Amino acid sequence: MKILQIKNDNPGLMKRPVDFLYTCYFIARIFVALLIDLVPIYPEKLTLERLTKLQLWYLSTFKDPLMGWKSYPGGWFFSFILCEAFFQLPLFFYGIQGLYYNDPRVQIPILIYATHTATTVFACLFELIFFNVYFITLKDKMILVFLYLPFFIIPCIMILDMVSRLKHRLIIDIKHN
Repeated sequence: MKILQIKNDNPGLMKRPVDFLYTCYFIARIFVALLIDLVPIYPEKLTLERLTKLQLWYLSTFKDPLMGWKSYPGGWFFSFILCEAFFQLPLFFYGIQGLYYNDPRVQIPILIYATHTATTVFACLFELIFFNVYFITLKDKMILVFLYLPFFIIPCIMILDMVSRLKHRLIIDIKHN
């Protein structure tokens, strides 16, 4: 019995708008990860001054208590940063390549990524909305929620899409066997 038979018809990324959106999302996530999210874990001697300034600008502009992890909130959020560095970042590159070549083998890793990301961002959104941080106004909280929201919504769409694609592949495989 063949399970998830690989069939690669590549009509080109521009003819697959959803895959194009995911590719753009992953490219944007690479830059956000490298330039903002992961700066706190870079060794101080290797951190470029511009990256530190960008991080400080982000923190002072948006007053994000999560990204100011050295003082708050601590371990749980730091674990999310490590997951982003060692799980998500490599997957962004793999996802871009797989989507570009329309490789169906990328669907399961994207599903895993999307599930992980939606779960972690949901925790961050919940924390931002319900935790009473004295230095953040309601307006600041709403801005942060809207900054984080796309990083929740797009992975949720990915989950539904990848489950649908995998289900379709399984149905086709079952019909052919």
